[in-house]
Amino acid sequence: MLALRRVQALLRPGALFHLEDLVFSFPIEATEAAIAAWLGNASTDASKGWTAEEYVTHVREEYSTFSWVLEEMLVRTGFEIVDSWFSDSRVYAQYDCRRI
Repeated sequence: MLALRRVQALLRPGALFHLEDLVFSFPIEATEAAIAAWLGNASTDASKGWTAEEYVTHVREEYSTFSWVLEEMLVRTGFEIVDSWFSDSRVYAQYDCRRI
């Protein structure tokens, strides 16, 4: 949340902010199945994409969050969500926001 506050402070009112990240947009109870499906589609060649091992490390160490948490953080830090997009796997999202 601190990072979002810092971004918000740098922008003028009305400015646009685009955010892309790993964001879990599936129900909490679907976490195990969604992560397993994500890992199942990982690259077997690190030179061609993220491997399952890299995904596991990311989930364990990078603190990705659920869409409903991130969206509330965006609103609480002074952004209006103008548009959003979620990948078919429901583990990647993009948000277009406007600083209020």
